[in-house]
Amino acid sequence: MYNMFYRYGHQVVLIMTNSKVGGLPIGVMILGNQSEITYTMGFKMLQDILNISPKCIMTDCSDAERNALHAVFPGNIYVNNTCVNLTNGQ
Repeated sequence: MYNMFYRYGHQVVLIMTNSKVGGLPIGVMILGNQSEITYTMGFKMLQDILNISPKCIMTDCSDAERNALHAVFPGNIYVNNTCVNLTNGQ
């Protein structure tokens, strides 16, 4: 199913928080593109709905996503970029 979203240029963003039992999903965004404006609008809607103020966020290497997070959650927020390159052994 994820490949279907990716094939058509959509981005699936899973929002999770820490809990006593591990990661707890608190939101999902299915975005039509990966632009900074789209990320910003999505994060703003989640902030309005969930009333969250994260102190630390882990993302991938997306500049658009990182810039949107800083725009929506200004201040002393730490954005950790986790860059993973998965290859098939080539």
